[in-house]
Amino acid sequence: METIDKIMDLPNTIDSLRDAYDVGKMLATKYGDQELWSIDMYNDLWYGGHRDLLDDIARCPQYYNIMIRVGYDGHNYPQKVTAVRYGNLPESGISHNYADDRSERGVSVIAVLDDNDTIPEHGSFVQMMWGANRPLVKITGYLMPYFGSDGEKLLIGCKYVKN
Repeated sequence: METIDKIMDLPNTIDSLRDAYDVGKMLATKYGDQELWSIDMYNDLWYGGHRDLLDDIARCPQYYNIMIRVGYDGHNYPQKVTAVRYGNLPESGISHNYADDRSERGVSVIAVLDDNDTIPEHGSFVQMMWGANRPLVKITGYLMPYFGSDGEKLLIGCKYVKN
């Protein structure tokens, strides 16, 4: 079996969102015709000398795996934006949809702010109603090319904005 070491220069660890995105892009160059983390891909990486990377990915926060997916799917590196949401940031770094009992592909927000720091759009009505009893918080993060189950925008790598 051909080993991946001869084809790709993958890192042993993922230390940032940028690293995760770059790993996704690199994997897509060899495996773009397969589903991400297919058995063939996993076996090539495991037996091709990249066990450290696979172990690190398994221990990484889930939002790193989402960023790997962004790179693998061929999207541009996400733009850093400021947004508002109801309630504190989830400890896991991603929102959970309790109606469907599944994780989202990022932290849900009701709106991304424009350059004037205002809300240029109406956020998700469902989320606005759901969050009405929680504080409105301002955050920064990377805007995902995916949407939440209620159609809301999603961010990863989020931090609170101090007023």
